[in-house]
Amino acid sequence: MDRLQKLAYKYRFHIASFFLPVIAIAIGYAFMDIRPFGKNSLLAMDLWGQYFPMLSSPGGSLWSFNGGLGFNAAAQAGYYTNSPFNLILYLLPQGWRIDAIDWFVALRAGLAGLTFCIWLKNRFGKEGLMLPVFALCYAVSSYFIAFISQIMWLDAFWLLPLIILGIHNIIQGKSHLLYVLSLFTAIFSNFYIAFAVCIFCLLYFLARTLSEDIRRFPRLLLKFGICSLCAGGMAAAVILPVYSAIQNTLAATMGWGGKLELYHTARDFADAAVPFTKISLEYGVPNIYCALACIPLFICFILSRRIPLRRRIAFGLFTAFMLLSFNLNLLDYVWHGFHYPNQLPGRQSFLFIFLILTLAFEGLLNVGRLKGWLIIAAAVSIGAVCIGGLRPIPLAIMALTVLLIVCLGFGKRQAYAALAAVMLVESGSSAIYMMASQVRLSDAVGYNKAVDDIIALTSGYNELNTRMEVLPHFTFNTAQIADYKGITWYSSTMPGASYKLFKELGCAVYARNVSTIYVPWPALNAIFGVGYIADRYNYDDAAPGLELAAERVQGDVYRNKYCLPLGFTADDALLKTDLEGSAADAQNAFFRDAAGASDIYTLVQGRTKKDNLYLSSWDGNIYCNRHDASKPMTVEYTFNIKQAGEYMLSNLFGTGEMTVTAGNEVIFRKSLYYPSVWTLGELQPNTKLTVSVDIYSQNTTYGVELYLFDGEALGSAVEDLSKGGLEIDRMSSERIEGRVNVGQNDLFFLSIPYDEGWRLKANGKNVELFEIYGGLTAARLPKGEVDISLSYTPPGLLLGSLISAASLAVLAIYTHFAQKKKKTEVD
Repeated sequence: MDRLQKLAYKYRFHIASFFLPVIAIAIGYAFMDIRPFGKNSLLAMDLWGQYFPMLSSPGGSLWSFNGGLGFNAAAQAGYYTNSPFNLILYLLPQGWRIDAIDWFVALRAGLAGLTFCIWLKNRFGKEGLMLPVFALCYAVSSYFIAFISQIMWLDAFWLLPLIILGIHNIIQGKSHLLYVLSLFTAIFSNFYIAFAVCIFCLLYFLARTLSEDIRRFPRLLLKFGICSLCAGGMAAAVILPVYSAIQNTLAATMGWGGKLELYHTARDFADAAVPFTKISLEYGVPNIYCALACIPLFICFILSRRIPLRRRIAFGLFTAFMLLSFNLNLLDYVWHGFHYPNQLPGRQSFLFIFLILTLAFEGLLNVGRLKGWLIIAAAVSIGAVCIGGLRPIPLAIMALTVLLIVCLGFGKRQAYAALAAVMLVESGSSAIYMMASQVRLSDAVGYNKAVDDIIALTSGYNELNTRMEVLPHFTFNTAQIADYKGITWYSSTMPGASYKLFKELGCAVYARNVSTIYVPWPALNAIFGVGYIADRYNYDDAAPGLELAAERVQGDVYRNKYCLPLGFTADDALLKTDLEGSAADAQNAFFRDAAGASDIYTLVQGRTKKDNLYLSSWDGNIYCNRHDASKPMTVEYTFNIKQAGEYMLSNLFGTGEMTVTAGNEVIFRKSLYYPSVWTLGELQPNTKLTVSVDIYSQNTTYGVELYLFDGEALGSAVEDLSKGGLEIDRMSSERIEGRVNVGQNDLFFLSIPYDEGWRLKANGKNVELFEIYGGLTAARLPKGEVDISLSYTPPGLLLGSLISAASLAVLAIYTHFAQKKKKTEVD
């Protein structure tokens, strides 16, 4: 026990640095009613819509059919879900994972505090109350609170102090392994945020060596370069598949624009640097608050003559460059992986917080040498806060802080503990306030129940040759939660061709360039092989061709009688099919060219009456915009039905209230959220159909189209194409085996997104795959009975694995000779 007590005393500041952030987060959780304090969870926004479903998918797959018709699962994992904490999640039951995610966030905060404490102690060789205080300021800074639900970025946050300590060790002639292994872990955990970390590492190394060890710079640069390449090379098995995948996204084609622009004013940054501030989640100033004391202490760092002038200049310029990076569009573009972030600004701002806290700590160590300069530092600090406005709480905290720093500078040692207490209370209370007042939450109990219901609703329908969709959508990645072959998908790794294809075929979009929300057009159900639609709320307005297959407590399941297999042979005319016109035109064109079918949808012309709106266009969509903000926009469509038959309504409005009336009978009333398609059933000639829409938002997508649906044409085309359909014998994430009977049409169509990682063998011989119909896959097959074997390896995985193995070998050899050299020097 004595030994344990001695260890606890020896590492008391490290222990406090870990537990203070955990306690602050736990208090915030209590105010937020997060379990076990209530029923809530952090599972909101992207954590709800994207990441949790991804974490629910079985790990280790290279390809997945659970979204987007299929996607590169290795690339998605490297972008989102490779955190070491997620390995533990996969071992837990589904019902425990939400709570585990919430408390892993608190654990990451504790680790951030601990690693920052380790960094300060090793860098400056000092202990004391300020170690856990500065650790708390880092761990619960506004970056952490703002992005608390962006869990894939938080590993780099707590690893950063270890990475920079590793650089410090290299410069000091100590072991290089800490730098290599911590940087490798950051890159492996999240490719995207680690890109910014790598830039920061280079800048820190240059600032440190050029200001302190310039004579050893060439030798240190070589050592730093070798270690950095080893860390990156060891992660090549992750990096190259992710890099290959994101080169196919639309973001990869977007440049910085060629014109330099500044985003924010000095007042904006002053507002963002004070406690109890508003966190930025959209397009505001990056989240840079950590502690008000950083401002006067950073000025102390700059003014202190005890610190070499060259070092003060180098790190002063480094700090200014980091601030400029938040404000200049070109630098913003570079830091975010050579594209502009979609909301969530300044995703690298934790790097600035790390830097400013480190320099402020060094300024604190030298504050006693400044004397008269402290008055100037105090005045400048208070003036900096005043730029943001004369807000009483930040001004009072800053005034008290600078007073204590001045007293400390003039030898009043009692001010040390008082300053520590002020910083502790300021940072902790600000974090708790921001969490309780601004962080979005979800009902964990309701989420778990919904997950259980969807899994129960979809179980038993995951057939080899068909897909499934759940409507209305629970999240954007529901298929990854319930493990069925779905289409709705939201991921930054979505190929640009897939995004355009889904949009042109009538699917809705949540986030531009990276998402699709499936809309069940009957012809689209056939093309994509959607065999089942699960209706969660029993709306009973399913698309034509759907027949009730099961009534369950959680909803109804419909079987699609117009369903094509995953692959089938088609006419050569499909090679020339374009996606011009409306979604209905594009679907008509597919069956016209693939099977010689007549049009499946016939557009019905009508009259439109609009009030209080004007139309505009952007990104290929038509929008309606309100004239008078005090009144709603209204649109009324009138159609005179001339031909008996089954009719469908395509809605393009993104919001509003719709009422559909046939004659004097109201068919339905709906609240609109996304573009969608509904069946109106059989309508008779001379029926007057009225569609009224009331819109209360300022603007939204616009339009309604009515179609006469020809089920016989679709059924005949599906029957013809199914004769050359792929019969699957075995199917896994990366391999499909089966056979197909090839008649006069030797064009083999697969409703799988074209990806260079797929390989096809027909009767044991390699066959070239090529792109067709806006981003799907096709091949030429020999006539007769053909055995098919499809296999998938992510592009870049084999080369990346070889580089990883080689880098590990280089690291082992380099480490061996480095240790041998060090031993020789000691002897």
